[in-house]
Amino acid sequence: MKTDIEFVTKTIWDVIARIDGAAERDRWVVLGNHRDAWVFGAVDPNSGTTAMLELARGLGQLMKSGWKPRRSIILGSWDAEEQGLIGSTEWAEENAAELKEKAVAYLNVDVAVSGPNFSASSVPSMWKLIWSAAQDVRDPKTGKSLYDAWHTRVRADLAESELYDANGNEKPASSPRIGALGSGSDYTPFLQHLGVPSLDMGFGGITVSIIRLTIRSIGWRTLEIQPFNIMLPPRKSGERLPCVWRMRKDCRWTTRTMRPS
Repeated sequence: MKTDIEFVTKTIWDVIARIDGAAERDRWVVLGNHRDAWVFGAVDPNSGTTAMLELARGLGQLMKSGWKPRRSIILGSWDAEEQGLIGSTEWAEENAAELKEKAVAYLNVDVAVSGPNFSASSVPSMWKLIWSAAQDVRDPKTGKSLYDAWHTRVRADLAESELYDANGNEKPASSPRIGALGSGSDYTPFLQHLGVPSLDMGFGGITVSIIRLTIRSIGWRTLEIQPFNIMLPPRKSGERLPCVWRMRKDCRWTTRTMRPS
């Protein structure tokens, strides 16, 4: 194998938006995601960026109607994450003193969608908040609350010994497990460097790793795989697409092409 690697120094850019809080301006809720990718990035990071931009659009519409958040909201689009979390780390270090004093939480939406199943990782102090918020959001797959769908799926995966006691009685249902945060995404400088409570969340469940596949091209079309859409590159007319994830037998191309608005 011959590799041709270009070593250059380039400028990176973080894009920051801020909405000042009406009651607690100096209490910050920070939401962020990077926008650079190893390859084309349809899942990581563009699914997260899509979710963040849609949130920004919704907040903008609310502000036009006169709404203001109680606390300040900061949205960060980080550059150069794949090269070592550079964009988020530089911003966090530059604003370290204020973040330590004012940041309430950092919410990370890196791989927002790679499957139908919601999961989250966070510091323990945010667990009750996540469970509560999940009860107020509808799951797009089942129509139930996100919490109920999450809880049902988690219980279905448990061994019988975890569901029933020695007498065969069903154990009380526990809340869905929330994972611990390690490193590898932009919550790292906020949590590990500055001690800001952090959360990473998204929908996953695909058994094959599609985080860095080269098929995640921006020449995407929507492949109809229930109960959600996966973005894959268009095929030649008449060419059959293999059902690599085996989620349904009748894989069909839709006619809708996803384009930037």
